[in-house]
Amino acid sequence: MNKRFILLLVLLVGLGTAWCLWRWHASRPQSLETSSIPSESSARTGTASRSDKPSPTEIVTSPKTGSRPPVGVNPPDSEADKRYLDRIAPIFQRPLVFHGLVLDERNTPVPAAKARFSLTNNPDPNGMGTRGEILSDPDGRFVIGGRGMGIFVEVSKEGYYRVPELAGRRGSSGAFRNRDNLGDTDVPMPTEGNPAIFVLQKMGEAVPLVHIGPRSIIVPKDGTPTEIDLGTGRAVAAGTGQVRVEVWTQNQGLNPNKGEHYDWRCRLTIPGGGLVERTGSFSFEAPESGYQPTFEAGMARTAEHWRNGLERTFFAQIADGRFARFSLALTTGGEHFIVLESFLNPKPGSRNLEFDPAKAITPKP
Repeated sequence: MNKRFILLLVLLVGLGTAWCLWRWHASRPQSLETSSIPSESSARTGTASRSDKPSPTEIVTSPKTGSRPPVGVNPPDSEADKRYLDRIAPIFQRPLVFHGLVLDERNTPVPAAKARFSLTNNPDPNGMGTRGEILSDPDGRFVIGGRGMGIFVEVSKEGYYRVPELAGRRGSSGAFRNRDNLGDTDVPMPTEGNPAIFVLQKMGEAVPLVHIGPRSIIVPKDGTPTEIDLGTGRAVAAGTGQVRVEVWTQNQGLNPNKGEHYDWRCRLTIPGGGLVERTGSFSFEAPESGYQPTFEAGMARTAEHWRNGLERTFFAQIADGRFARFSLALTTGGEHFIVLESFLNPKPGSRNLEFDPAKAITPKP
């Protein structure tokens, strides 16, 4: 294995480490003005200010560079090494023009959305690439001009939820490469005619809700019912709660942490009402129909993909005509409990369950 190959391998590892560190830093909650997904604590209104369409040339601040060589890479000790480093250095300074388009969930352009970005143009793993931000124009479009091997972009705006990119679905952020590898094949950047699409979910009108949790509640493993009051989040006497939980676990002497499996099952009931599973992080209106009085799930010890619990989210129509949504995570085994988080609309008949912390109703003591 020659010296040039070793040097290239170490450099690639260093670059990969720097990219991961940047992604971790960029994803920290305090770096965002809007909530994390699917947070409901963002500011829910904002004014859109018009911004002129940016020029696609060097519109950002200079990169923060360091004078140290990449971690684990010694200064070149031969003319061949120097020539090699000189040859790959231009890769980080290739011209880059990026076109983006911000849409809401109805495919309507979002003006004045903030697009934050970072260009991968610093070969020093201890330094940072060029970073900056720009606003989308009245048509939801923006253009970023600069230099680099690639670019990471995330968009946000007050009054909107950020959307995760899942299973090929467009989201509020994305990474794009200007090059496929250290060879000579360029990967085209999004163009004016084919821009990268970013999606934001517009917030609706939040109403005052009673918010409980997340709160842990111990449940018996012999099927003894546990009833929960969604107004307090506490276990209450039989016949007085809005949610009833029953769990049967056959785990005598067995430990799932040691790979020991057992049979278990659970049943959720809304006394005098019904529930339906909630799909979608941004589904805030309870459905008009489709409610069932109970939900049951379980796991046989012989199941191929055995788990010692479940997580589900539901809409509930309770006996007095009020609506709620709640998430429930069950853990069986040595520790036997549920974790509940719920949002209850105190107004009978109102199916709006979109939450704003500023309008939260204090739970009953």
